[in-house]
Amino acid sequence: MSGVARPKEGLSLLPVLLAVLLLVAMGAVGAYFFYPSAKAWAGKLPWVGRYLGPPAAQAPAATAPAGESLEQERQALNRAEADLQAREGQLKLDQAALEQAKKGLAAQQAAVKSQQDQLQAASVGVARLARIYEGMKPAEASAIMGNLDDQTLLGVLAAMDDVSAAKVLAAMDPTQAARLTRLLATRPPPSRPQTAQSPSTP
Repeated sequence: MSGVARPKEGLSLLPVLLAVLLLVAMGAVGAYFFYPSAKAWAGKLPWVGRYLGPPAAQAPAATAPAGESLEQERQALNRAEADLQAREGQLKLDQAALEQAKKGLAAQQAAVKSQQDQLQAASVGVARLARIYEGMKPAEASAIMGNLDDQTLLGVLAAMDDVSAAKVLAAMDPTQAARLTRLLATRPPPSRPQTAQSPSTP
């Protein structure tokens, strides 16, 4: 019948095209969410980027929590402070030892100076006694010097000039004079000050 309208062939293809487009769209969406490279490529398309938005940024590498980082810094500072305190303590000990050594050295120097002063005073005293005995007669000097201890007697004889000492020894007892002579032979020569010799009495 010519009055009945035939369905158009284009209308029969429309469901198929719609199904194909739907499958392509679903595949594109799946690739967008599961494949980063496809997501980056699809994000460049205006119509995709407009609805789906730009590709998500890659998550940064995992870092230590802020609290843990602060704790590590605090521990490092505590270790540095403990090391500094230990160094300061050792420095104080070294300074105390140095001060003690200085005090000991000063005490030794004072003791040496005191001994030197005593020796100098004794040397001056012995030299004075030697001059006194040199001014006496040998017999009188030997009688007095015979009562002195050996150390003092040897010091006076060593400080006297050789002529006066020989006259005093000659006036002494021969046994005592021989003993003093042996002691004088082993005694180092004295460093007596240069003094004017008193004339000996014959």
